[in-house]
Amino acid sequence: MSRYGDVSLSFMERRCVTCPPGLFYESRLNETTHQEVINCTACPINTIVVSDAHAARSVPEACIPCEPGTKAINHSVCVIDTMPTTTNGMFYNLTNLLSRNRTIEGTKLFTSSGLPYQYEYHLTLNYGDHVRCLDTLNNGVSYAIESLICRHTTVRESTISENKFYTQPLRLADRLIKAIPTNYSKEFWSEVNANLTRAGWTRDDIGTDLHYIFNTYASSINCPDGRWSVVTFRCGLAQDMWFANLFVNDTRDMGTLELPPACPTGTCDGCVYHFMWTSILACPICSPAQFKRFYGECKYGTRYVYLTAPEVCRIPRGMQTREIQPCPLLTAGQYVALFLTLSIILILGFVIFICHRRNKKLEYKYMKLIQSQEGRGQPTSCALDEHEEDSVDSFGRRSVQRSSKTNANMQLEPTSVTPVKAINPVIPVPKLQLPILGPILFKKNDDQDRQPLPENEVIG
Repeated sequence: MSRYGDVSLSFMERRCVTCPPGLFYESRLNETTHQEVINCTACPINTIVVSDAHAARSVPEACIPCEPGTKAINHSVCVIDTMPTTTNGMFYNLTNLLSRNRTIEGTKLFTSSGLPYQYEYHLTLNYGDHVRCLDTLNNGVSYAIESLICRHTTVRESTISENKFYTQPLRLADRLIKAIPTNYSKEFWSEVNANLTRAGWTRDDIGTDLHYIFNTYASSINCPDGRWSVVTFRCGLAQDMWFANLFVNDTRDMGTLELPPACPTGTCDGCVYHFMWTSILACPICSPAQFKRFYGECKYGTRYVYLTAPEVCRIPRGMQTREIQPCPLLTAGQYVALFLTLSIILILGFVIFICHRRNKKLEYKYMKLIQSQEGRGQPTSCALDEHEEDSVDSFGRRSVQRSSKTNANMQLEPTSVTPVKAINPVIPVPKLQLPILGPILFKKNDDQDRQPLPENEVIG
């Protein structure tokens, strides 16, 4: 059990303690007794225990992290992560795509005798599953190989026969190295686009393709590093993500799996095999920060908010693309407009009020000025013409006697009447309250008569 087995025996009463799978022996110093204590300790999250963990004494020595795109199972093995999150924050959900095994047939070829044959590839990316490739042409003895990705040659007995035989099985993927997107780094992006172009596919200018890279344990003279396989997941219908989001809940869409158009045998150099898996479900999931919000009109304190996804991601399953939010009756712009309108109205009203008061003061001063000017120029008596006579009536008022011809064109204007005292003091006469009128002015209809009459004179 190596030296740590002996150490553990000395501390565990000479009994050997075996750690469960995923745990390792960790040596710690007891602060109280100052003695070394050996305990079975688990590795951190998404790490696995190395094969010789019984000889380790610390976490960095015993635990190794899983590669990108993989996750740890029981801290023992790194498997494919069907819901990976890339280093740049993109999230994928490939659970439905990776839940089934896939088979793809290559281009039909012919031998020199005209016998048809073709390559047949089998893939599985589901943890715990393996695909089998057969050999049934070795003297009637059949055997198979198991791997994550393998290939065998399908041969028909004749051009008209449907009977098939399998031969030359070949492992293409035994373990997953890592799963990273195109935009993992600038160098990797450039390398991936060069390989995609050489294989006959279009470049990944968006950077959302997810590449699963596999390797085999065996190597050969021509492939000293072993055979490599790359499965590229590409977002299907990226040019119309609105249509793609309509079928986001359609789990039956497994997409299309194809070989390189420029290399129909699946490899362009004999050592690296490339597969393109195009599906709607291969699109990255939209994060909350990627959604664009469009706000509807505010009505009665509520409004609709519509969420739209950009062209590089798809809407998560079950997410509502329309929300109802409370909103104020007036927007900020409307409040500003209302405040400015009310301010302008108040200012105009104040200006009108000030102008009205000033106008009233000016009018009052003008009327006082007119009255003072009229009082200074008012005559106290009226002049008589040559044909008029002066007489006094019984009330003590003077009258002007005119001829009927002259009086025809005269008008009587009211004048003030003074109260008359009784001649006979014995008989009391009530005092008459007569209106005080101004001087009676007699004018002709023509403009020639402009001479005022004396006070207390009337025309007879």
